[in-house]
Amino acid sequence: MQGIIYTLLSDMVIEQAGMAAWNDVLNQVQPKSGGAYTAGQQYDDEELLSIVHFLSDKLSVPVADLIRQFGEYIFPALMARNPCDLPDGITAKEFLKQVDSVIHVGVKHIHPNAYLPTFRYEDPADNRLVMLYQSKRKMCTLAEGLIYGAGKHYDTHVDIKHTKCLHKDDDHCRLELAFGD
Repeated sequence: MQGIIYTLLSDMVIEQAGMAAWNDVLNQVQPKSGGAYTAGQQYDDEELLSIVHFLSDKLSVPVADLIRQFGEYIFPALMARNPCDLPDGITAKEFLKQVDSVIHVGVKHIHPNAYLPTFRYEDPADNRLVMLYQSKRKMCTLAEGLIYGAGKHYDTHVDIKHTKCLHKDDDHCRLELAFGD
């Protein structure tokens, strides 16, 4: 996984609990990399999962909820680093429809070895969007958090119904989005 995800996780923990808490996480988890993350490097996915599971146990917050919160937290930072020119005045829905074809293409241009999830879309109505998520990582709750973050960024309320899931042996996750004011 890209190092930016790890640096943003450390930022979140430090911001919410302090540097001592982040050092405690690293001392307890003992990640293979030693925990000195840089944004441009790639790290083993298991390091992130080990850190998240440790935090989940320590905070008594379910792993899925923690990952969802993390996704929402990192959205602004990822948008600030977005390598793509997006048109002014787009909506949350219009942005989300460009994740696979524009955003991820731009990321792959900068980080050719990055493994990114894929999305397909169904567009049933003006205020609805269905995102079909596929990834070997099965980090669909991170995608949910990023979607909520996009809603906040574009000042749009988003409801998500997760009607199919890789964690329930479906071949993809089906995220049914409804947009409101």
